[in-house]
Amino acid sequence: MANFTLEWGRGGLAPRGMSLDPSVWVGGRQGIGLADRSIFTLFADEAPLWQAAVLFPEGGGPFVAGVVWEPAGVPAVGGGAGVFLLDLGTGTPRSSLVVDGYFGSFVLSPDASALFVLGQSNVVKLAQDHTTVWTSAPVAVDGLIFERFSQEGDALVLSAELDPPGDWHRCVLDARTGVPR
Repeated sequence: MANFTLEWGRGGLAPRGMSLDPSVWVGGRQGIGLADRSIFTLFADEAPLWQAAVLFPEGGGPFVAGVVWEPAGVPAVGGGAGVFLLDLGTGTPRSSLVVDGYFGSFVLSPDASALFVLGQSNVVKLAQDHTTVWTSAPVAVDGLIFERFSQEGDALVLSAELDPPGDWHRCVLDARTGVPR
């Protein structure tokens, strides 16, 4: 099995100083607005497999991230107000998600059976078949930071900003239901 890594560059720049030659265009029209796109390159055992030029939905924040979710057969890439799940072999979009407010970060469950998408105010849990399992109620005003899973692995422990700037509070969500504890 290959060892996959996903790297990105911003503003039309490819990671590792590679030449820019996206094989996949995600969002917007192909060939338009390269400087406004994030460039994701998937490596398999250090060799580039594909390069995707991703234009995220507008209205989001400054955060951009990607994670390889091998059990689901996708790298997930997020930024702006959206998330795309790209085919591991080709980079073509398999599904997408628009988040409330802005995208923040990704967290894989301890067994990699689920992917949690942290946004401006809530969390979305995705299953390996790329469907939404649950969307939590808003638990923050301006951002969520993952701290850890509970010792039992059945809850997400988060920091939630309730009164920006800087008023962060601990929040615990049940990993099965998304309901605060």
